[in-house]
Amino acid sequence: GDLLNGFAKTNKAVCFAIMPDTPRAVKTMNLAKATGHESIIHVPMEPINYPRENPGDEAIFLQLSPGEINHRMERFIKKLPDCIGVNNHMGSLATADETTMNIVMQSLRKNNLCFIDSRTTNSTIAFKVAQKNQVPAFKRDVFLDEPDLSDTNLYKKIAECNNLALSKPYVLTIMHCHTANHLSYLNRFIAKAHSNGFKIVPI
Repeated sequence: GDLLNGFAKTNKAVCFAIMPDTPRAVKTMNLAKATGHESIIHVPMEPINYPRENPGDEAIFLQLSPGEINHRMERFIKKLPDCIGVNNHMGSLATADETTMNIVMQSLRKNNLCFIDSRTTNSTIAFKVAQKNQVPAFKRDVFLDEPDLSDTNLYKKIAECNNLALSKPYVLTIMHCHTANHLSYLNRFIAKAHSNGFKIVPI
């Protein structure tokens, strides 16, 4: 509805991360493409505190066979063919497991997709495993809407980006998109980033 259309009107460099098994996943991918946005598949993966936090029945779980993990990845990719890559939804346990990540990265390499590590745990090895599998990979630098959507937090995040930019050629930021307040916060962040000399670029 209006919220999705609002995000589609943001800076064209903003990438949509789409949950593959949601009712409007394909519609969202098509809208992103039509409005000049890249999109990636927001693949649900097993968190450390599962089942208290549940990524969904079709998530990537450690106990799955290699064949089943590959099957799920291929199904997600086939459903959302215009997505340029993948990042992890939850996944604090899965992204710390080398065997699981190897299977995920082999699927991405076969389909010429990139991987963005959301870094939901300090123990993640996903970025390193992606590199070993020759999958183009990036790591999240700043989580924009944690812990809240206040102006105080926004200025803190801008300062964090400024500090990172002293030693890095780019800063990769992610955030949630659940509400109109999130959209407003994103647009304020983009304006502030521009005024601080940043250029917003697609993945």
